[in-house]
Amino acid sequence: MVVIDWVACGGWRCCTSLLYSGSWRSRGPWPGDLATGLARRVEALTPCQPDVTSSGPDYWRNWVAYPTQDDVMQADPLLEWIDTEFLRPDPFAFACKGFKSIVSLITREFKVDPNGVYCIGSGAIGLSMNPVKIMEKGLKPFGADSDLDLAFISEVHFERAWRDLREASQPTLAEISDTVLDNLNWQRKRFFDGAIIANKLLSDLSFGEKWLTAQMKVEQEVSILLDRNISINYWIYRDYWSLRNYVASSIMQCRRKLV
Repeated sequence: MVVIDWVACGGWRCCTSLLYSGSWRSRGPWPGDLATGLARRVEALTPCQPDVTSSGPDYWRNWVAYPTQDDVMQADPLLEWIDTEFLRPDPFAFACKGFKSIVSLITREFKVDPNGVYCIGSGAIGLSMNPVKIMEKGLKPFGADSDLDLAFISEVHFERAWRDLREASQPTLAEISDTVLDNLNWQRKRFFDGAIIANKLLSDLSFGEKWLTAQMKVEQEVSILLDRNISINYWIYRDYWSLRNYVASSIMQCRRKLV
């Protein structure tokens, strides 16, 4: 007898627990209708023995098909892989714990489009694409001390933030503190990428006060959901093209360092 525990993750990929004289892992999207999909996936099962008592982040790799370091190194064409495997609706940090509810909360509090909210960084697939954080054994894994990086695609907020930061960097209007100056100098390197790291610059953004309140609410809910205190970095991207290119650039840098 096959016992199937089916959980929908984001609507297009599922994580399954199929027990047939032991534990099994199924990988891949479901083709056709559910009945046909089940029949085909049962035929393609790969046996595994997950540690069901584990609460560590790697536990979910036993149940959901997240990319490995080899996948990151070999993915081709890379941009298509980023679309389907990295910028996914069921990020590793949340597994099947309700990322959709967090997206709904973000939409209400930050006033951004739900289709433009993505988990990036190590929380996306369980591995960091930051070349600076590469360890001796390879890409740094997402762990209990990892923070979260969330990307909001919003041309409206990007343009407003860009104008706010240009005004804040005008030395004749007001004295600029060393902290603000350091953040602005760091941010200048990211403008060409179409990215603004909002939480470091909220004090200089016209919508900063509202976003600060929203940030506190979201961090509280995420901390409850993940059962630990966690810090969140918020990135504003001008468009999807900018976000995907930024991820691709990070992956290419990691590949060069790991060769």
